[in-house]
Amino acid sequence: MMMETDDECVVPPCHVPGCRLTVDVVIKTSDAKYFGAHLQNLQNHADGFPPASFGKRKRMNHMDIEEDSEVTSLMLDFMHKQPQPDLRDVPVGRLVDFAEAAEKYLIYSAMGTCRLVMGTQAWALPLTALAYAIKHEYPEVADRAAPHSIGMDWKDVHKELGPTGAVLWGQYRESFLALFRNRGFRSVQFHPDGQAPVCQEILDIQLSTLSFLFGAPEDIVDEYWVGLEMAKVSVHNVCFTCREGWRKWLQELADEAKALPKFSTLL
Repeated sequence: MMMETDDECVVPPCHVPGCRLTVDVVIKTSDAKYFGAHLQNLQNHADGFPPASFGKRKRMNHMDIEEDSEVTSLMLDFMHKQPQPDLRDVPVGRLVDFAEAAEKYLIYSAMGTCRLVMGTQAWALPLTALAYAIKHEYPEVADRAAPHSIGMDWKDVHKELGPTGAVLWGQYRESFLALFRNRGFRSVQFHPDGQAPVCQEILDIQLSTLSFLFGAPEDIVDEYWVGLEMAKVSVHNVCFTCREGWRKWLQELADEAKALPKFSTLL
């Protein structure tokens, strides 16, 4: 909300070093911090703030916003002619807050950067990133976040994604569980027919891996985890044929998981 302040009020300077533009609006944040800003910049770099015609008044303009001082500082940085902040250095929780603010105020330069960085950081807060992607229709972010979310608790999913998003998430997750049921529990016979029976221990290893995946299905698309599982079998008392057959089975399962329909196909 924009309103006038008294002419005698103390006007904070612009926080951007070296900025020589006239401060003609004071922004008050949710944590009661004040920033000096420029109405022309708000108009030129965003479409979600009041129009610059407010600046034609004689008195200083005052704007109260819902964002805190850290997010506000980032917003104003992106609305100056200067090198933009590297959002990869911003903690992921703060990044989410700033990404939502950029969308709210339509700060276009920040929106694009946030979308890219949210995609690369989606593994850290997958449900939050997925909610952001669904809300703002960013399919590439959704596809990066969704695989890391499928082991989450249903209550958390419903809270973050809402009823509609939770239904989509349930459909996506079920495709993984169906793969484990249909592909995973097939009888594993690594030995050629008519020769020695499959090593019993390899069946125990398979059952253990599948049981783990039903609790943490997201790991099947994690190449590092798949590699560790393949390495584990080396310490077990199984023959070469079973060991190599197990590795092939696990790799095929991982490849099929990666080939499942992406979350964006549900949007």
